[in-house]
Amino acid sequence: MSEKYNLIVVDDEFVIRDGLLSFHWDKLGYKAIGSAANGQEALAIMENKNIDIVVTDVKMPVMDGLELSRIIKAKYPDCKIIILTGYKEFDYAKAAISAGVYDYILKPVNMNRLEALLERLKGDLDKERESAILFSTYKKQVKLSIPIAREFFFKSIIEKSDFDIEDIQEKLDLLEMHLDKRYFSCCIFKINSSFDLLNNKIKSTCEQLLKKYFESEVKGFYFFTGSYEIICILNFQPANSYLPAHSYLLSLLGRIHSDLIKISDWDKSIRIHAGAGNIYNNIQSLKKSYLEAKKSTEQKFFNPDKSIFFIWNKNMKIVGDSGEYPYKAENRLITVIFEGGKEQIVKSLDKFWNEAIKVSNKNNRQSFQKNILQLLNMLERKLKKLGLDIEDICSIKHSYNDVVFEIDSHIKLKKYIQEILFQCFEAVSKFQNKQMSSCHLAIQKAIDYIKKNYNRKINQKEVANHVYLNTSYFSLQFKKDTGKNFIDYLTQYRMKKAKELLDNVDLKVYEVGQMVGYNDPKYFTESFKKNFSLTPMQYRNKIIKNL
Repeated sequence: MSEKYNLIVVDDEFVIRDGLLSFHWDKLGYKAIGSAANGQEALAIMENKNIDIVVTDVKMPVMDGLELSRIIKAKYPDCKIIILTGYKEFDYAKAAISAGVYDYILKPVNMNRLEALLERLKGDLDKERESAILFSTYKKQVKLSIPIAREFFFKSIIEKSDFDIEDIQEKLDLLEMHLDKRYFSCCIFKINSSFDLLNNKIKSTCEQLLKKYFESEVKGFYFFTGSYEIICILNFQPANSYLPAHSYLLSLLGRIHSDLIKISDWDKSIRIHAGAGNIYNNIQSLKKSYLEAKKSTEQKFFNPDKSIFFIWNKNMKIVGDSGEYPYKAENRLITVIFEGGKEQIVKSLDKFWNEAIKVSNKNNRQSFQKNILQLLNMLERKLKKLGLDIEDICSIKHSYNDVVFEIDSHIKLKKYIQEILFQCFEAVSKFQNKQMSSCHLAIQKAIDYIKKNYNRKINQKEVANHVYLNTSYFSLQFKKDTGKNFIDYLTQYRMKKAKELLDNVDLKVYEVGQMVGYNDPKYFTESFKKNFSLTPMQYRNKIIKNL
């Protein structure tokens, strides 16, 4: 803490007093505000100033250090005392410690040891001051409103974990609460509808219902955290000692749930479900039970027909990392969107969905939702490569990231995702049909270009650029339309023209090669022979013989 602690030095020797006063107190968080030659002078100072620490010698005239310490502990119990003593007076120091003195230090004073002692003391003073401030806050809360103070206390219990049992008991006494039953647990009731718990009339009715249980069957506290949630801190013990605690809690929550449903009978759209954390033997474990209760309520997402969920269900694995993301199922699903049909999409989505639930431990709602977002993100990246936008395709007003986390059932979410996939499939199909028509024209233009330019050095990139297609995409489409890759098509066309030119016996072989794009006669001869199993000269001789 930034505030310094006030300190005085008490010693009958001026040299010691003056030396200690010149010590670097400020750096350690203290403020030396004065000194005294004996106990009486020290008490006079303390009458007028708020003193946190007294550093005092044992042997002094008028009033020694032990007498001073007894008076200070009786009159100023929060003040800390450090005794200065010599080896001969060591027994006095031990007696002072037993009487409540914080610690002692031997003369001559070792400044390093003094500094270490003061650092430890400051840590203790800081803790005490923080506790005092917190206790003061609770007292003010109680004066304003015990219910508000109780809610503040229990929220602190389930949000923090650094309370010790004595601190908790002190606050419970202040709040006039006596939680002396054997078991502790936390449960959460969630309302998924327009049924507004903060509506004064509805809230009052719910409070009357809960009050009935908390005054007759269980101890504890309940509070509303928003329009759709009630948190219950339960301290209970079955009247029948043979009845298991879990069975009793199940029965209790079932009855509360039924009564809450009755309140909302006028609105059939209202859905209420509850999640309970594990049962513990101490109030300090309520934070853990609360986190478990939150996890339990997430099961509604996977089990929309159930209403009450328990953390101790043997089939529910709350702890543990999620499994590996179903990449193969995702890849298959994305593929059928681009190359398959709606029936294949339904089947592939079923497989991906089941695997996504499985790898998220079938209880981790957020992990599952993140898997669904990863699927949509991958789909979005694939669509962007075609120049398509998923939000435009599906006319999504809000980001699908938000929608995925807002939908309260995996069944509803699956319908939502399936509709997105269908719309993306239709958009991709339209795009591909349009592209196919456009590509046919582009490949035809490419063939025309080859026929006009085969007699010079040309390559695939040049032709692709001419028809405004990416080289890789052009290569795929060219083979798809012609059944041949670009270089084979070009070579075969050149060889066809070469045969026609060789019929003219006035042309030399190397001239024919140049006329079909081959400046190297040897390379032209090799290509010709590869295609027709004859050299150009052998082909010409064969023609001459047939004349």
